[in-house]
Amino acid sequence: MSNDWQKDPYVQKWLNKLGDRTRENAIQDFPKFLEWCKKSPTQLIKMKVKDIQTRDPTQKGKTEDLVIEFKRFLEAQNYRRSTIKTILNRVQSFFSHNRVKLSFARGDLSVEPNESEKVTQEWILDNVEIRALYDVANIRDRALLLTLYQSGFSPIDVSSLNVEHLNNVYKHEGHLYIDKLREKTNIHQKTCLSSECVHDIKAMLKARGSSKKGALFESEKGQRLTVRFMNDAMKSLCEKTYSERIKEFKTKNLRDSYNDALLQANLTQETKDTLFGHQRQSARKSYHISKTTVMQAYEKAFKYLSINHGTQTKKDLEIIEQSLIGLSQTITKQQQEIENLKRTFEPKNLRRLFEKVLDDYTKEHK
Repeated sequence: MSNDWQKDPYVQKWLNKLGDRTRENAIQDFPKFLEWCKKSPTQLIKMKVKDIQTRDPTQKGKTEDLVIEFKRFLEAQNYRRSTIKTILNRVQSFFSHNRVKLSFARGDLSVEPNESEKVTQEWILDNVEIRALYDVANIRDRALLLTLYQSGFSPIDVSSLNVEHLNNVYKHEGHLYIDKLREKTNIHQKTCLSSECVHDIKAMLKARGSSKKGALFESEKGQRLTVRFMNDAMKSLCEKTYSERIKEFKTKNLRDSYNDALLQANLTQETKDTLFGHQRQSARKSYHISKTTVMQAYEKAFKYLSINHGTQTKKDLEIIEQSLIGLSQTITKQQQEIENLKRTFEPKNLRRLFEKVLDDYTKEHK
């Protein structure tokens, strides 16, 4: 399908109200509906306006009926349930942002799972499997992996993190408390970047010049990592380690693994919701949970999240020790060479050297 549909005034009004990532996805998904119904965006809006204006109940809801029929078409094409829901959300978003919101009865847009979804094969990576991914990662992707796995942040939330959000991370020791509004829900997620994660973030930042502000995670070209880039980076780690299971892997699985660690730590539901960024229930959402409570709960969960149990610091000390030994050996060698040079240029040695050179010259020219 050509891009002419994007020039439609109703489409432009809609897309201009969306965030960059959402707009990009909408441009990919919405044409599927246009191709199927054979109508332009303007025709669809006029159709819905006519639905609203008519007094004949048999004529109302024709636009909604069209969307329901489209849903059935997608089901017949064996799309995954999550894909169908996403496409339908784009369609509803188009109408809503043009102030002609669609109205459906309960169950109208319920989607039947396809055959492949009826037997679930969800892969929740355990701690040992996460360690295997960590072992093949480079310096940036190690920090990225731990941020996704040990904080519970979704990729979009990690993408939006800046260096200045981390409260002078260069001098920080231990777990780093962070309270962030989730990008999609605006619900506070109070969690921690683990001491292991902080360690690797410091190493990553120092490797690129110890920046004090700007995107926490960047590409090799210095651009903020997008969600898609993060997904590709994590999938690449999985392909190197578990190539036979690559089709099962999704970056969101790391958030499932984080959730699993919180469950193993036997935290209260209220505390777990706070650490996970879920809406707390009923009146409890009106009361705040303190930083101390969050950090104590996180420490309980961390023993199920840790990928090296303090070995990072030990390895750092070993590297420093080896560097010092190597430096000492170099200095000792240089000092020996200096002493040898000193002995060579002592007066008596210079005289012997001169006499030897003169003697050799004399013998050569006899």
